[in-house]
Amino acid sequence: MISAVTQRTGSTLVQRIFNERKNTLIWGEHFGALTDFHNIYKNTTAFYNRHKGTRKLYFKNEDTGISTSCLMPDMSYIEKAMQTSVRTFINELYAEKRNSYDKIGFKEVRYGKEELNLFRKCFPYTPIILLVRNPIDIRKSMNGSAWSRNENPFNQFVNEWNSRAKDYYELSQKDPNMYLIKYEDILERKPNALRIISKLGDLSINQINNVIGKKISSTSTEIPQIQEKRIRDICGETMKLFGY
Repeated sequence: MISAVTQRTGSTLVQRIFNERKNTLIWGEHFGALTDFHNIYKNTTAFYNRHKGTRKLYFKNEDTGISTSCLMPDMSYIEKAMQTSVRTFINELYAEKRNSYDKIGFKEVRYGKEELNLFRKCFPYTPIILLVRNPIDIRKSMNGSAWSRNENPFNQFVNEWNSRAKDYYELSQKDPNMYLIKYEDILERKPNALRIISKLGDLSINQINNVIGKKISSTSTEIPQIQEKRIRDICGETMKLFGY
C-alpha cells in the first residue's frame, strides 16, 4: 500500500516505479473508501458504548420487559465484523488480476492515522509506504492544477498536511512495516529511499531510475506569499521533523 499525505505528493510516481516490475500491479486510488469503513466502525462502537447497559440487563434474565431496540453485539464481535468487512472489501475489490501478478497493492492520497490503523488491524504484515512532500511545493503543484486546487481548499489542505504528516512520522516510528519516504529523496535519488523501494518492490536501482526520468503531469505555479507564510506558521514544527 502506498499512502500519500495529500494529493500531488508523488504517489503516482511511486506507483509507476513499482509497476515497472512486470509481475507487480499497484492499482490507483479508490476515493478514500476506508474512511467510510472507519466511520461505520466509529459509529458502531459509539452506539455499543452508549447502550452496553442494555446488554447486561437483557442477557442477565432475557427480560422482554425492557427495551431492546438498541441491543448490540459485544465489542469483540463488532471488531471482528469490521475487520472481516474491510478485508473482504479490499480482497474482492482487487481480485480481478490476482492470477496475473504476484504483487498487488493500491495507492491512496486521502488517509490519515485512523484509516491506516484500521487497515493495519486487517492486514498486520502488509508493507505500507508513507509518502510525504514539502507542503509548500505540494501547494504550488496544486496551484498549477485546477481540479486539485478546487478539491482541496487552502485552509483544509494546510490542516490536513500538518495533522497527517505528524501522524505519518509517529506511525513510522512504531510500525516496522511502515516506511516513511520523502518525495524529494526519490527525485534526488537518495540511496536510502531507493533501497527501501528496491527491497519492497523487488526492483533494481536501474529500473527505479528509469521511471524517475520519465515525467508526467508535472505542474507548478507560484502561490501568494501570504499562503506560504500561513503554511510555515501552521506546519513549521512538523516540517522540521522532515528537514523542510
